[in-house]
Amino acid sequence: MKTITTSIASIVLATAAALTATPASAADSKIYAGEMCSPNKDDSTVSHFWGRLKNASATTTNFECPVVRDQTGTKINHGDAWVINQNYNQSLSCTLGLLLPLSGGVSGASGFFSTRSTAVVSSAPQKLASFGSLGHLLNGYAAMICSIPGVYNGQQSGLVSYHVNEA
Repeated sequence: MKTITTSIASIVLATAAALTATPASAADSKIYAGEMCSPNKDDSTVSHFWGRLKNASATTTNFECPVVRDQTGTKINHGDAWVINQNYNQSLSCTLGLLLPLSGGVSGASGFFSTRSTAVVSSAPQKLASFGSLGHLLNGYAAMICSIPGVYNGQQSGLVSYHVNEA
């Protein structure tokens, strides 16, 4: 009887381990609403619509977007940004990058790109901007910056959502 009980316990433990285990190469993928981003200048006019971010200013504005890295020792496989470019005279560009923190206390707490991938979208109502793979950067952070054109013929360009996949 003891052998049967031990065998059943072993089977239960093995099954539980198999069901809860994740492969070593499992990817960590996140999708963010466009309104997670913020303009990098105070005088920008922004409009929000169901999680979307739109540039309501007359001029191009850079928007900085946070990226949560759960696996800092790994690389970023790829990323995408759903954008709307209503300005037929200007391109919209987004850059996904890994950044190195700079020293210098709180006043100097900004970073510079270690590696990055840029996608440019010419005039098109809604388009997917895709980024290539970025190497890993231990103790660095990730961010996306989009340069979104200003209002054109009453139409606003913007960012619908963005997606980042870590390996």
